[in-house]
Amino acid sequence: MPRTMHGGGRTSRPRAQRSGFTFVELLVATLLMTGVGAVLIDSFRIQMRHRADAEVTAETYQGLVAALDSLTRDVRLAGACLPTQPLFLPLSGTHDGMTDSITVRTGAAGATSGCAVAALMGPLGAGETELAVDDVSGFQVGGLAYVAGAVRGEIFRVTAVSAPSGAGVIPTDTALAQSYPVGGGVYALEERTYAVDTSSYEQPALTLGQSSGGATARARHRVAADPLSAQRKLPDLHRGRSAV
Repeated sequence: MPRTMHGGGRTSRPRAQRSGFTFVELLVATLLMTGVGAVLIDSFRIQMRHRADAEVTAETYQGLVAALDSLTRDVRLAGACLPTQPLFLPLSGTHDGMTDSITVRTGAAGATSGCAVAALMGPLGAGETELAVDDVSGFQVGGLAYVAGAVRGEIFRVTAVSAPSGAGVIPTDTALAQSYPVGGGVYALEERTYAVDTSSYEQPALTLGQSSGGATARARHRVAADPLSAQRKLPDLHRGRSAV
């Protein structure tokens, strides 16, 4: 393409070769892109935070439903496989301003899916620690058991079982507080305690402790009052012998 000569002998380039962005234009575009990027990143962070909160809320709600279902089922089954005479309390609780709990007791199942119940083969005196029974099926080391008397009975922890089934001896963890006649009932026992924990968390929490046959099983459901602070906890529950 021919060049045009101007006065002074200098040539000029065609307009198409001189087109482009100025420094000011590039600076403005960079600032706009930075602003848009910051808005997008902040929006993404807010969405992720809302998603995490929604997941925790859903998890807390599911834990609450499971805990209430478990509590309802246990209350309905309270006293199953256990004697009604002499007086036996399948439900007990504490509400003193500091502790709020409910304990549910049911009979344990035996080897054949029936109730684990045995009869004393001889009379027992106060202070004895070994129960000779006609069937030890369903009684396990570390589990709870209940021996019924004429008026009342008592709960103890099984420390050993002499045989897997049939007649045998069941030692207790502590001495019996009263005497029992021959033929008295001995029942394998399961115990579950629901309690409101107000000391271990920032918010009140519902905990579930279970004591059953074999090595004491411990399971906890925990639901925080504030769903965004939901956590899990597995604290110990000590199960001591008590009279009922």
